[in-house]
Amino acid sequence: MITCSFKIEHQDLNSSQPYCVIEKDGIRIMVFQDEQLVSEHNPELRIETDDNDEVFVKISASHPSLLHPNLNKVTPRP
Repeated sequence: MITCSFKIEHQDLNSSQPYCVIEKDGIRIMVFQDEQLVSEHNPELRIETDDNDEVFVKISASHPSLLHPNLNKVTPRP
């Protein structure tokens, strides 16, 4: 069993587009709830970190199915 102890840094669950920000070891994940976007796309996560390469290596090694199928490397985005 995998346990992770993320803490909730921010939450806005009573808005029209509920979301929360969770954090652990300098990695922040923004989790959004949006019915329209879910119907158009697979659910997505936004991860914020100071070391993109390290997080990418860890995720691609442990959970490659979470990576976008068209991006097999970290790329700068606007």
